[in-house]
Amino acid sequence: MGPAGPAGAQGPAGPAGPAGPAGPAGAVGPAGPAGATGIVVTGSFAGFVAAIPANTAAYVFAGPTAVVTTTAVQRLTAVATASLGASGNSSAVRIDMCYQANGGGTVFNFSGFNYINQTVTIARLPFTASGTVVPGANTWKVGLCAYTPVGIQLNSNDWVNGWVQVTN
Repeated sequence: MGPAGPAGAQGPAGPAGPAGPAGPAGAVGPAGPAGATGIVVTGSFAGFVAAIPANTAAYVFAGPTAVVTTTAVQRLTAVATASLGASGNSSAVRIDMCYQANGGGTVFNFSGFNYINQTVTIARLPFTASGTVVPGANTWKVGLCAYTPVGIQLNSNDWVNGWVQVTN
């Protein structure tokens, strides 16, 4: 027999074989970092403030409201300004930001027992309220509100303008 000849050229690649079976699932990785906090939604409200009766037994909205939805841990932050006045005597009135379940029920003020008394007079003057609260999961009406615990009717009113933000 004679000596072996030189090696020939590389041949073309053959067709791919079938896929193999999937391997076992790996371990669950660590939880990722918490998402960024920030504004979820902003709602606004504006409109005329109708007369608010004297001797209200609770807070009542002073004009229109915005409707927003929160989870159990989200925060409402709101501010509004309204021109309010009374015919007759001047008196202390509680003016605050308030929220109420969209389906109705109690109107809650943002400040709780930390409200501020404002003196409303015959002169129509601007009054501003602001606040923040975590009300729980629900759809809420939010707006400026007043509580008139003594005999003064707010019946020389003008417009209210405000906004509310839902934040994480």
